[in-house]
This record gives sequence, C-alpha cells and structure tokens, in this order.
Amino acid sequence: MKHGRIAVKFVHALLTQNDKKRLKKEGHIHLSNVSYLLDVPYELDDNPSHIFDLFCPIKNPNDTIIFDIHGGVYYYGAKTNNAYHNALFAQQGFAVVGVDFTLTNFKQNTNLFNSIKDIVSCINHCYKNRKKLALSFEHVVLKGDSSGGQLAILIAQIINSKDLQKEFDVEVSPKIKISALLLSSPVYDFKNAYRLGKEMLTKKAIPYIFSKTIKEVGYLSKLNPKKYIANGCTPPTFVSSCKNDFINNHAIMLNKDLDKYNIKHEFIFDESDDKRINHIFNIAFPESEQGRHVNSFMMEFLLSMFYK
Repeated sequence: MKHGRIAVKFVHALLTQNDKKRLKKEGHIHLSNVSYLLDVPYELDDNPSHIFDLFCPIKNPNDTIIFDIHGGVYYYGAKTNNAYHNALFAQQGFAVVGVDFTLTNFKQNTNLFNSIKDIVSCINHCYKNRKKLALSFEHVVLKGDSSGGQLAILIAQIINSKDLQKEFDVEVSPKIKISALLLSSPVYDFKNAYRLGKEMLTKKAIPYIFSKTIKEVGYLSKLNPKKYIANGCTPPTFVSSCKNDFINNHAIMLNKDLDKYNIKHEFIFDESDDKRINHIFNIAFPESEQGRHVNSFMMEFLLSMFYK
C-alpha cells in the first residue's frame, strides 16, 4: 500500500498548492451587502468537520437558501475553498451555507455515507434553527463541484425520496424538498470515476481516495447518482463544464440523461482554449470572463424558476 499512500499524498500536495494562492487572495475580499457568520457547529460534538459558514445578503434577501458542497477528490477540501463563490451568490440575494463534513479517510475508515449523513445533518440543523438564523426554506438548492457535485445530486435524490431516505438511513423534515441543483464539473457516474482513478493514479491508491469500503459489494452502485436519475427525485439542474475539464464526460453524460428523462435543466459547456478554463473554472477563476458568464447564468437559472 506504500505506493498508494505516496500517490495520494502527491495529489493532496498538488491540490493544496493550487488552492493556497487563490484562497490567500480571496480571503482578504469581503463583498459589500454580505454578512459572514463563520464556523457555526451543527452537531453537539467537538468534531472540527461539523461546522458551517453562513453568507447572507444584508439588503434585499430572497427566500432561497443554497447549501454548498465542496469538492476535493472525496478526501480533500473544505468549505473555505468555496467561500468567495458563496459570497458572490449572497451578494445577489441568496443565503448560502458552506458545509464542512467528514471526508473519506483510510485510517479512520470513513466513507461517503459519513459525508452524506453529515451534510443532511447540517441541512436539518439549519431548518430547525431557521428563525434564529433568519433563513427561509421556501426554495432549497444544493450547489456542488467535482466530487461535491456527486454528493449534491445524491443528497437531492435522497431528500426528495422517502424510499431513498430509508435506504440511506437518514431522516429529513418532510417540509424540506430540494428545488434545484447547481453543478460545476460534477462527478456523475461513480463507476466511471472509479475507473478513471485507477487509470490516473494506481490501483493501490484507490482505498485512500474512495475509502476502504470501495470493494464492498454494492458500494459503487449505491453511491452512483446515475442509478437514481430515472426515479423522479432529481430536481431541475444547472450543469457547467468545459473543453479542458478532465472529467467533462460526466457533465456530458448527465446532460444526456437529463434530456432523456425530461428533467428541466440548463447545460453550459465552454469551448475556450485558455488553459485556466478547466475543471471548476467558475469557482477557481470566478472573475474570468468565462467564470462570470457561468456564475451569472447559474443565478439566472434560479431567478427564472422561482421569481419570474
């Protein structure tokens, strides 16, 4: 397993290096018309992963709440990676919750079931404390990027289906329904992501990324959003990707399935040759022309559904 650990550490270091420079710049930017409430616990424990950030518009709030689920190859990432992107949405009237949650961890034997339960717990906490936090749950939206996109689709499907709530052993207030999805370079077909992981890294690295339980019968299938796309629980969906996105085949597959099953959606695929415009470019480079374009269309997608 030594080579697997080395490969995973290399990817982690690369991701950390790429995010560090961007986050250093974004961390000093506080947008006007946005209030910041940081590191709020949603569980009564000392787990540092059980916290969220809340970004709210100071003036002219609407009645939509967005829960942001960060990506990071399942075992990496934090809510702070998407803080600026979340604030951009808050500036335009949306309340946004950036969620930290348990990641896959080889030593701790955690997996995506832990991630799902944590995120659902955060949603439940915010609903129960909605008056205290001054939040409306009239329209509930999940926003996810990369592996967080996979979790966003799955959690929307689970919350919108009583049968899936039982299957995944989660409880959600019956008054909570997911009204829409906003996805940036999402993982969609988990089995395909597993195959790509083996090709790009090594077979021995897989348990460190996807968890020890990856080889258990049914793990890949049960956690695959593609499995549930036809059952009527996937809400209207906005999907973005681009030519230089190394997993753009997932967004393309999702777009085809949304077409096939007549699920309301919008798909933006950027054809730019600019090397910066790659995986999750609208989050990594939100001030680029392409990033502004996608983020603007994301917001318009919600406004057109809920307020026009």
